[in-house]
Amino acid sequence: MKNTAEQKNKKRKLEWLAPWQFKPGQSGNPSGRTFKGESLKEYAKRMFGNMTSEEKEEFFRGLNKFGIWEMAEGKAKQDVGVGMDNELKEFLLKLNKTLDE
Repeated sequence: MKNTAEQKNKKRKLEWLAPWQFKPGQSGNPSGRTFKGESLKEYAKRMFGNMTSEEKEEFFRGLNKFGIWEMAEGKAKQDVGVGMDNELKEFLLKLNKTLDE
C-alpha cells in the first residue's frame, strides 16, 4: 500500500509540469535555429580569403607553429592504449570462473 501511495504522491508532484511538456511527436524547437546572418566561422573564412599574402603572413606571425600545423593538417592522432598487468588479469579470470560456477 505504501508503494502505491508514493507513486500517487510522485505523480501529483509532476502534474504541474504538464503544460510545459512536449507532446508525443513534438519537436523541442519546431521553428528551428533563430540565428540570422553570418556565423563567426563563415566570417573568419571570408576575411581570411580576402587577405593578401602579406596580410596572411603577418597573421601567422602571431600564432605558434604547432597551431599553424594543426590548422593545415588537423589535430594529431593520439592512440591511447589501455593495458592490464598480469596480476589483475589473473584475478579477473579467477573471479569470472567463480561467478560462472
